Amino acid sequence: MKWFFAFAFFFFICNTSVSVLADENKAQMVVEKCASAYIKSTGHLDGGIDRAYVEESKLMSAVSFSHGEFGYFGERDKNYSQFFYCEFKDGKV
Repeated sequence: MKWFFAFAFFFFICNTSVSVLADENKAQMVVEKCASAYIKSTGHLDGGIDRAYVEESKLMSAVSFSHGEFGYFGERDKNYSQFFYCEFKDGKV
């Protein structure tokens, strides 16, 4: 569990394309819940993940875990790769 918190601290990069998140704690909680659910189902978290994009709407939050820049705020990285996507709605992943 100790490495999970290291992951959350080191890999947590919060970007948003729908709206600006007023509460960074909520974004961090969504990233942690999604990562935890993924680890629970697969037994591991891929080491190539270097960012988490958090999208927030009135109905739900969504997180894309990836390596490299998607292209929201600049040019898309040539080595961009999305590892998994997670939706968080009504307190559930």
